[in-house]
Amino acid sequence: MTISALKRHEMPVNWPELTSREAFVAACEELEEQVLWGEVSEERFDEILAQVERLPDELRVCPRGWVDRFILDEEPRFARMFRALDMSHGMCSADRLALLEASDNLKHIKSIDISHNQLDPDSLMAFANTSRPLGVERLNLSWNKLDVATFARVLSNPSFGRLRALDAGTNAIWRLDLAELAELEWDCELHELSLAGNRVSVDGARAIAQMAQLRELRVLNLSDAFLGDAGAAELAASPLLTAVHELYLGNNDLTSDAIASLADSPVLHDLLALDLSRSACKEVGARLLASSSGLTKLRALDLTRAKVGARGARALAKSDVLGRLRVLELDDAGVGVSGAKALATSTTLLELEHLGLARNGLGHGVCVALAKSSNLGGLSSLNLNSNKLTDEDLELLLRSPALENLTTLMVRNCVIEGYVASAARVRELERRGLGCDLRDNPLTPEAVRFVKSLPRGSRSLRV
Repeated sequence: MTISALKRHEMPVNWPELTSREAFVAACEELEEQVLWGEVSEERFDEILAQVERLPDELRVCPRGWVDRFILDEEPRFARMFRALDMSHGMCSADRLALLEASDNLKHIKSIDISHNQLDPDSLMAFANTSRPLGVERLNLSWNKLDVATFARVLSNPSFGRLRALDAGTNAIWRLDLAELAELEWDCELHELSLAGNRVSVDGARAIAQMAQLRELRVLNLSDAFLGDAGAAELAASPLLTAVHELYLGNNDLTSDAIASLADSPVLHDLLALDLSRSACKEVGARLLASSSGLTKLRALDLTRAKVGARGARALAKSDVLGRLRVLELDDAGVGVSGAKALATSTTLLELEHLGLARNGLGHGVCVALAKSSNLGGLSSLNLNSNKLTDEDLELLLRSPALENLTTLMVRNCVIEGYVASAARVRELERRGLGCDLRDNPLTPEAVRFVKSLPRGSRSLRV
């Protein structure tokens, strides 16, 4: 047995306990090495495969270095382990896409990502025209040159009948084209749809709002889609979108008029997540959300760069309607010190698990309020990036009994005079296992040396 094999056997892979794609890929690569060395019998491989079958499909991604072998139908034993195929960011040429469509191994795959490849319409149409029965449930075609004809073919092709999630973001799907989709007979029932980054506009929003084929839609992403207030109003009034749980409308030139349409919507009463980032929500919009009669089930609200202001933040902090929020993003929203303090002492936002307050001009006073808060016991993630913190502020947050459940602390780019984290503070962060982003900050030389001395795989700190 080789030295590398001896090291592997000291800590064998526990397949049922893998919890990330990265861990799964590393385990697959180690298994391949063991197979090459003749250390895995057929019976043992079948036992591992049975364990892998119990893992969630989204974890079972084919390692990117194995993609060519996979689409060329090599090593069919390993092919059975995979349910997801990632060929994004330049990995999928027109030739590779043709090979993928013809691959027998494709029968194992439930999720395909070929985004960010700038594939031309003809190549995409050839793939969309496949006559083979597929088990694909999730398909990411974003950042290519997908046109509405190919988009329509995917939706109407029986081979994609099991498709439930389709990402067609940032392609060439234009507003008037979307109306054509409503006339088609779809062979799939979408639960998730993204058209983010396409020029959907109000006409496209109206077409989406009238598509009976979207009755079962749960997630709709129309960020960066040129909707405007009128487009948001079309969606808010559509009786066909009653099942939507997550709605992403960031960067659509929305004002408080759009916020009013959404807050008073008679059909969005089951909405759990709402993204209104980079909008002109302002104080008026924040007050509308805080007093909404229809958004009582919201769990996540993103108002990043939404110009909420201190008064808007105080309105959110007092809202009984938003009392079930678990995620609140207010990065670069102008909440100021008084707004942040109101959030820290809120008696209604008691279920928060993540609070984003980056780039709000905050300092010592807000850290004191957060540390003394008796209402943030459930907070596990706190973003204070690009504020004005010191080593003493970090100590306040770390030693606060009110924040004892904190597992992630972001304090990137908090540069002021002196050091933002001493060696003692960095050691304490590591001891607690607290994930902490300290990048773009001046650290003491001792702190830097300590972090660099940690094993790379065990570092919870980013410097």
